[in-house]
Amino acid sequence: MNLLCSETSDSLLVTIDGQLDETSASSLPGRLSLICDGSMQKSIILDLGNCKVESCLGYGALVAFRLSPTILKRQVTIRNAIPKVASGMKALRFEKLFTLA
Repeated sequence: MNLLCSETSDSLLVTIDGQLDETSASSLPGRLSLICDGSMQKSIILDLGNCKVESCLGYGALVAFRLSPTILKRQVTIRNAIPKVASGMKALRFEKLFTLA
């Protein structure tokens, strides 16, 4: 599965590419983390097909979403993270970090 990111003036929509049902959700690792390097406050919406969760994402913040087979719940999510720095990168960059819970 891939992450598709689209940006508006005040929000970011992150979509999991592919239909997420109970079977495919149970095969995913336990946590999806998105790292934002933008300096602007934006709202982030994670679209998992049958559920959308929204959170505020600030500079250097890391947002983690816990996935479960039957219901998708956002856990304690916003915490400080070391900003990733790369020359010539866009203001906002996402990393897909699948880690077992």
